[in-house]
Amino acid sequence: MQFDPAQVEDIIRQVVQRLRSDVSSTQPGSQPVHALSPNNDDGQHWASPENQHLRSFCDQANSLTLPLGESNAGEERVRHESHLETTDPGELWLHGRVITLASLRGRWQQLHTVCVPTTSVVTPAVLDELRLRNITLRRGEQSTTQPAVRVAIFADGQPSRDSQSMNVHFMSLRERVEVRAGEVLASISRGEYAIWLADEPFKGTLHLSQAKGQRVVHLPSLSGLQAAISQTQPQAIVIERGAWNLAATANLSKAWVQLLLRGVN
Repeated sequence: MQFDPAQVEDIIRQVVQRLRSDVSSTQPGSQPVHALSPNNDDGQHWASPENQHLRSFCDQANSLTLPLGESNAGEERVRHESHLETTDPGELWLHGRVITLASLRGRWQQLHTVCVPTTSVVTPAVLDELRLRNITLRRGEQSTTQPAVRVAIFADGQPSRDSQSMNVHFMSLRERVEVRAGEVLASISRGEYAIWLADEPFKGTLHLSQAKGQRVVHLPSLSGLQAAISQTQPQAIVIERGAWNLAATANLSKAWVQLLLRGVN
């Protein structure tokens, strides 16, 4: 007999709720098991001797597996590995037969939507955590078409001969730095990412970061790009005009686009 994911989730939920009820009834005054999750910010519950035996139960409940049928090699158990892909920092795609808390560990920051295939089973622990954090769960299939990612390049100063073949927006140094920063911010507001080859990179970074909700980094070299994306998920990168030429800036733009499409964060 075959079960669809919703039926499997319902079965898991009923089993876990029954187990939680049984354990709670044997521990007068104890916390509910779901409050003793390792993801709970308050870790003091684990320290109390009377709750030590609950830890193994929580671990088992949060990583529950079920047999889903027969394969050529015999009974096949649910695999926990989930492949993560995302282009929107707030949207996380999880691919796997079972979605557990381990799939989401360390990825809660700025998250507003979790997307899973229609065939995936989401454990009750994950559903509870999503509700607590007010995160939307969406089922469906991820589009195979890569989303458009555009990185606009801005540069202080006048166009040069080697810039004619590049799509670079030059900004006159006669304009105040806040005016130039405004042009970069306008690009971000259109949904673009931006690189600013700035004459005064620290001042430029300051003006961009003062805009509400903007994530901006000053990048000294290309080697720091992946760390900058992982740590800040920037919308704009400011680099120093005296340290970067246009060819290096173009390479930075290409590398950034590739990392965005790969979902590095």
